[in-house]
Amino acid sequence: MRRRVGERGLSLIEAIVVVTITALLALLILPLLPRAASGSGSVAERGIDALDQMRAEREFRSLIRSVSPREVEGERQILIEGASGAVLLQPSLQTSMACARAGAPVVRLVVERNALVCNSDGHTRILLRWPSDRSGSLSYSADGATWRADWREAAPPYVRFELRRGAHIETNWAEHAMGAL
Repeated sequence: MRRRVGERGLSLIEAIVVVTITALLALLILPLLPRAASGSGSVAERGIDALDQMRAEREFRSLIRSVSPREVEGERQILIEGASGAVLLQPSLQTSMACARAGAPVVRLVVERNALVCNSDGHTRILLRWPSDRSGSLSYSADGATWRADWREAAPPYVRFELRRGAHIETNWAEHAMGAL
């Protein structure tokens, strides 16, 4: 396109067209920004929840594995006593954990209304929280296949934590108390 002498920049009509197109694009894009921002926030929240759940699972598994069978005067001790709402452990912790110090004599995991809680040495720590539409429970097994709601035997059991939403199991951690005499 040829320019006339003394002519520079856009004409008034061209400037109006550019501003109109820019305004139309802004009208199309601006409503999407809050949705994109909230989507990013929910992705971040899901990531944090996943990390919290991984940390809680690691703590749960480490606590159960730290229970080893022991004998006192030739008789095996009961080191795990449990029901569906709580399990009492006598671990052999060599190192401190988030909810129990090394050498802690007793650790109790409790399923409260919407949390898995760890009690040890007078300290309470929430391992995992969940929404009120879910329910958690503990169960026990000698063989890892047949589960029951309580345990009071000297043999080291498998301990399972389940988090359910109705009939759907969302979380299922099972760990075997370690060690052999």
